[in-house]
Amino acid sequence: MLHLIIGPPRSGKSEHAERLVGSFAGTTVYVGTLPTSIFYQRTIQVHRDRRPPSWTLLELTGNLDPDFGLLRDAERSFDNLLIDGVTFYLARVCGLFGPPRMPLSEGAPLLYSLRHHQGQIVIVDMPVSRQMAPAERTFVRNIHIVILRIADSIHWFAHGEPRPIGRTAALQRMHPCT
Repeated sequence: MLHLIIGPPRSGKSEHAERLVGSFAGTTVYVGTLPTSIFYQRTIQVHRDRRPPSWTLLELTGNLDPDFGLLRDAERSFDNLLIDGVTFYLARVCGLFGPPRMPLSEGAPLLYSLRHHQGQIVIVDMPVSRQMAPAERTFVRNIHIVILRIADSIHWFAHGEPRPIGRTAALQRMHPCT
């Protein structure tokens, strides 16, 4: 089952997702997607400090073939996957913030493959920034549409509370500026 937790930045959605995954039986892998730049060091450390020591950490680097191989291995090896920030990761590797390393059409099959996982997958994501250019918003919207298509449950997390939400309403909240 694939659970999507969405909400504004710093709303507590990652902590909620961690509690949710912690309630599932079996082995868990936490898939980190942020680049290890100085800009994200504090966020990465906060997430590291919260994770139970029994969870395995898989940090994606942006090197596509190794990353995709690691994700596929994780799907086969772990009961539960927590993927925080997959949209940002795909945006980086597809060239939204620099030269493209792959077209989105190659990243979408990776997302679709997640729906065949026999255990639990929790994806954490957030709405687009109002400062993004229209072409960037469209690109991210396409990633969000794929994730929404494969999600079995979608929750909007705000004010410390997860609330079930439908696909159309979720897309509207994730893209308030379109």
